[in-house]
Amino acid sequence: MPADDPPMLLSPNDPMYAIAALFDRVAEGYDAPELRCFPAGARWLVALADLHPGQRVLDVATGTGAALLPAAATVGPTGQVVGIDIAPGMLAQARQRLTEAGVTQVKVQGADARHLPFPDATFDAVLCSLGIFFLPDMAAALTEWQRVTRPGGTIAFTGFGLAAFYPLVDRLVMRLQQMGVTVPDVLAAQLLPLPEEYLALVEHAGLVAATMTRKQFGYFLPNGDAWWQVVWHSGFRGLFTGLPPDQIAQIHDAHLRDILDLRTSVGLWLDVPLVGVVGRRP
Repeated sequence: MPADDPPMLLSPNDPMYAIAALFDRVAEGYDAPELRCFPAGARWLVALADLHPGQRVLDVATGTGAALLPAAATVGPTGQVVGIDIAPGMLAQARQRLTEAGVTQVKVQGADARHLPFPDATFDAVLCSLGIFFLPDMAAALTEWQRVTRPGGTIAFTGFGLAAFYPLVDRLVMRLQQMGVTVPDVLAAQLLPLPEEYLALVEHAGLVAATMTRKQFGYFLPNGDAWWQVVWHSGFRGLFTGLPPDQIAQIHDAHLRDILDLRTSVGLWLDVPLVGVVGRRP
């Protein structure tokens, strides 16, 4: 795929179009140190997938490529890793990361996770770090991922646990509602809140030998401004779509006041429980 991916792979009528546009906007700041839980979770996913030298790996919703380098290091020079995403801004960041690292067995390209441009049984493993919950039909996506996975191959993905980003995000939602902003009843990251629902999803899709693992990736942020960096450079920024700058500034100031009581002597706790699921194509 050429480096100059089209501005958008999707039709404006596609429910995923807004997601692509959102992650285009946040791409430049997505690797901010305040969001270090994302690359840490990606490395964990690669470890859970138990990759081996020489394997071919697909990284779905690759973002800035957090899983690409650890996957490439695992499969080695005889393997290959392909990262796909629908947001050109994310792909540009991933390409820059790969160029800086000097890896050659990795490539990224624009592609839709629901309709993969690869033949059947192309890959030994398919990974998706914190992306599956954005898809309107997650079970259908898993079926498509199985199609491009060889029999016996691995499909592994991660999602957020039930308490992820609470109570900080709860305070943010309440502030938005108090200021008249419409907030979705269920945020994308909450679509799979319970571990048993992760397992039910993969079993429904026909994967076998499914396992589920939980791990905490939380840490203390120094202050409210650091939390705002998490909000502004992640999917939470979608909550502000269409709002004028002056209203966003008002929300920012009010919200940081709202969370003052959550600060401890060591900072603000950012709770990031992740759930990792691994299954195999029959």
